[in-house]
Amino acid sequence: MLATSTHDSKRSEDVRARIDVLSEMPLAWHRHVRNWRKLNRDKKSSCCEIEAPTLNDEYLFYQTLVGAWPFGSGDKDPTERFIGRISDFMHKAIREAKENTNWANPNQDYESAVLRFVKSVLESQEFRDSFLPFQRKVAYFGMLNSLSQTLIKLTAPGVPDIYQGNELWEFSLVDPDNRRPVDYKARRRTLQVLKNAFDSTHQSIVPKARELAQNMEDGRIKLYTLWRVLALRKQRPELFREGKYIPLRITGEKAKHVLAFARIAADGLLITAVPRLCAELLGGKHNLVGDCDIWGDTRIELLPTPQTRFENLLTSEPVESEGQTNTASISLTGLYANFPVALLI
Repeated sequence: MLATSTHDSKRSEDVRARIDVLSEMPLAWHRHVRNWRKLNRDKKSSCCEIEAPTLNDEYLFYQTLVGAWPFGSGDKDPTERFIGRISDFMHKAIREAKENTNWANPNQDYESAVLRFVKSVLESQEFRDSFLPFQRKVAYFGMLNSLSQTLIKLTAPGVPDIYQGNELWEFSLVDPDNRRPVDYKARRRTLQVLKNAFDSTHQSIVPKARELAQNMEDGRIKLYTLWRVLALRKQRPELFREGKYIPLRITGEKAKHVLAFARIAADGLLITAVPRLCAELLGGKHNLVGDCDIWGDTRIELLPTPQTRFENLLTSEPVESEGQTNTASISLTGLYANFPVALLI
């Protein structure tokens, strides 16, 4: 089973996909955390001869905010519900850390001081003015991480598991937050709208796929990817059940920014190709889709195969390999021109 979120995840797959981005911008992250600590110093308390929260607990708080901050909130004050969710997470996290409090012997003074800090920081306009621009940048690359992870999970050997609610972006935290009721009606409506849009015409779907990529925050792009690839799994079960997994070599100046593999069976093959380390690749700019020049001479080397013409399942665009049968390859230039991940069939 290939699971990326479960009923017991401390942070959902989409939260972790955002936090992963921080490893690509360590200096900027360090600088922001240092500034936030200075900004929020007056919100701390002294408790039992220690600072509350401790530096480690404060760091966890900022990291969690980067991962869990909701889309669509703009510059508005965070809701009481969101403040409550973050407070509950921090309360459970500091108890399970067992450093300054724990379940068996709770330190009520320390816990109260930490929760006061959380509420005070979240209600601070000055903090949000500093925090939100950085968080939005991280969130963009987090979406790219999540889409890459989703396509890998759906096409790698194994049985993909989609935990309830993760059909769209889901920024849940430790239980019971990850067991909240799911709005399945909204998901069914969104799926039906996608089916109507992509199945009701013989015209090119490229503009529609590109529109999803230009509006990733609404989550439709994740549901669309799940729908199209799960439908392919149903149509070609042997390929996913019996198909060999073969990693593909990437060459060129941006080789480290692509992961690709093939699945090969008697009824054909597919190629999964996803970008990685996109914050570094793009220099922090939000322009993966449409920027064909960033890839330079980067190519995916293919195994010896008579097949030279493919179709990107997610855009229906034709993709052709170049070179001889034993040395054929696919250029990355243009592969992500209209959609941030590719599945070639």
